[in-house]
Amino acid sequence: MFFIIKEGIADLKRTSLSTFVTIFVIFISLLIGNIYFFIRTNIDNILTSIEHDFVIEAFIVDNADQEKIDKIINNIKDSKEIETVLFISKEKALETFRKEFKEDPLETIGYNPLPRSIKIKLKKQFTQNNCAKKIVKQLQKETIIDETNYSNNLKSMEKFRENSNKIELIIFTLISFFSVTLVFNTIRLSIKHKKEIIRTMKLVGASNFSIRGPFLIGGLIQGTIGGILALVTTKYLIIILNTLIAKNSFIVFAFTSDAISLKLILFGTVLGLVGSWISVNRFLSKY
Repeated sequence: MFFIIKEGIADLKRTSLSTFVTIFVIFISLLIGNIYFFIRTNIDNILTSIEHDFVIEAFIVDNADQEKIDKIINNIKDSKEIETVLFISKEKALETFRKEFKEDPLETIGYNPLPRSIKIKLKKQFTQNNCAKKIVKQLQKETIIDETNYSNNLKSMEKFRENSNKIELIIFTLISFFSVTLVFNTIRLSIKHKKEIIRTMKLVGASNFSIRGPFLIGGLIQGTIGGILALVTTKYLIIILNTLIAKNSFIVFAFTSDAISLKLILFGTVLGLVGSWISVNRFLSKY
């Protein structure tokens, strides 16, 4: 095994320029993919936070009977989609208005114009736009409900996620194509440089593994190095980014988990291995 690894490294040295270009392109490709994934993950976390705080507000007509209001609240509470239901009295609404706007309607217009309302918070798993619309329609059927208010941005969030998935698929397809192609070409050159040695090894009865192994190891090394470089560079870029914005913002960008970091390296390794495997299967039989 040590011989195979040693030969694999030696093969890469023989095609040093091609090896360097391959590792560099894999590194840049995975870096771009990882940065995109990092940005998407952080945006997705923000959207998830917004969804979790998603609230439907239903305003009640002034002449509504409290008994009817309580009945609606109890019906809403029984729904599996609802996390909390909060009744806001006119007094509570006035208190909130005073705190937020530093004004008192009682002093300016002489009475409290703010309506009673019901604030409904959906459970995280039910914050899809269609679910919100269904609840709003139910509320609008009630005669004591004057108006409903809720953010319609959830549809945009879902569209963003759908588009992100498509973009991610395109990016990683391109990364895979270019990386595998370059590893394929590097291993092809290695096989060409060793064609006489390969013929000799076959004549003396060397095993398939002994002949193929060094080339597969070469591809694996290229992909792994590219993945590690992309991971390390991304981490340093995030540290620099957080340092630059720390003085002016409370936002801190979090790096992806160790599990995802490991997947990035493994992804590079697999790309290198696949490229070398295809090249070996195609060209080794010629010698």
